Amino acid sequence: PMFQDVANKLVKAMRIKLKNGPREIDILHWMSRAALEMIGQSGFGYSFDSLEEDAKPHPFSLALKAFGWELIFASACTN
Repeated sequence: PMFQDVANKLVKAMRIKLKNGPREIDILHWMSRAALEMIGQSGFGYSFDSLEEDAKPHPFSLALKAFGWELIFASACTN
């Protein structure tokens, strides 16, 4: 049920974005947000993201993204 609730929020956000017809959507952005929300709710009992278009990113989400890029760049420099 928890994953279904997050999926329903994601579907609602996509419908809002597409209400005026087809357009390009950054799916990686939205799937990353949904994945963090699913992990947060199921693993920590905490909501990191409302999955609304103009929602301010949670500080943990920003830190995770920054850390992820650091790992990618560090790996690229050592190979």
